[in-house]
Amino acid sequence: MEWELSKENVQPLKEGRNVEKLNASLKARVEVAWKSKISEEHRQMVEAIDIYSGDDPLQPWIECIKWVKQSYPSGGSQSGLLRLLELCARTFCKDTRYADDIRYLKVWMDYADRCTNPRDIYTFLQDNNIAQQHAFFYEHCARFWEQQQKFPESRAIYELGIARKAEPLDSLKRAYTRFLQRVSRESASKDESQSPPAQSNRAFGTQITGKNRGLPLQQARKSNAFTTERGMPQQFSVYVDPDLRSNKSLPRPQGNKFISETEKNKENIQRASKWAGVKVAGASSTAAPRAASEVKLEVFKDDDELTLSKEPKPKKKSVPASRALRLDDSNSSSREEDKLKQNPLLYFEEDDLLI
Repeated sequence: MEWELSKENVQPLKEGRNVEKLNASLKARVEVAWKSKISEEHRQMVEAIDIYSGDDPLQPWIECIKWVKQSYPSGGSQSGLLRLLELCARTFCKDTRYADDIRYLKVWMDYADRCTNPRDIYTFLQDNNIAQQHAFFYEHCARFWEQQQKFPESRAIYELGIARKAEPLDSLKRAYTRFLQRVSRESASKDESQSPPAQSNRAFGTQITGKNRGLPLQQARKSNAFTTERGMPQQFSVYVDPDLRSNKSLPRPQGNKFISETEKNKENIQRASKWAGVKVAGASSTAAPRAASEVKLEVFKDDDELTLSKEPKPKKKSVPASRALRLDDSNSSSREEDKLKQNPLLYFEEDDLLI
């Protein structure tokens, strides 16, 4: 019943949906008891990330992301999915254990799909050599450029992945072949739509009026032409000034006199003269200036600044996921998601960003 009433608000998932969790999530929209139960489970899933002590710290993140997708079928800021994906990607961006992990790559690609401008994400992964041996990265990145009608960029991404022999290579080659077929079909359809229309036999400039509309084409042309009394075409002679023909500049009047351009601009023309030994007027000192290499400037350095630069920077403490996600503050969650959609790498540290 809940599914029939709310199916238009349920986002589809590639991996499908759990029917029991879907019904429970839809009930939570109208029943307070189910809503509090979903919120409590959400809190427990996030806290499981903080208390995990095993060898695979990425796994509780993956489980939490899957649970959020199933439990919040309509998505939205109340699920906190976008902030969860961003925090997961940022947490393990320096962890070499997951640099080539397909699970970690899927987190990044899921995050990219939900951002307005994911180009920074693709560049970040390339510059930091994250998941560059997976065909999934190149297919996902090339698909984005194809949607933007940037076919040369998309083709370059496919060829880069094939040159690097990203796995599975056969899947990447098949995707590249399908891309070339789509581009070929689209270019063919554009050529057909842009083909010029069939041209009529009427000469340009011939006006078919009501007077000669029923006449044949040759008679209409004759009736529209300028003719003399004898029926011969009338010829017009065009006057050409002899000064313009000889390519001479005409004098311009000034008052009652005519002066040439050279005479008019004579105050702006300087005669060539000898510059060696000429002294500049107004120079008060005869001493030659010292070369720039001879001038030495001492830079003042503060003692406190020297001591601070020698001290190592304190390590940034990791904030627990339960506190970073701020599940209780829905207004703040909405604002954070809007910022992340526009700038996916907003909260990454400066030394992480190589783009």
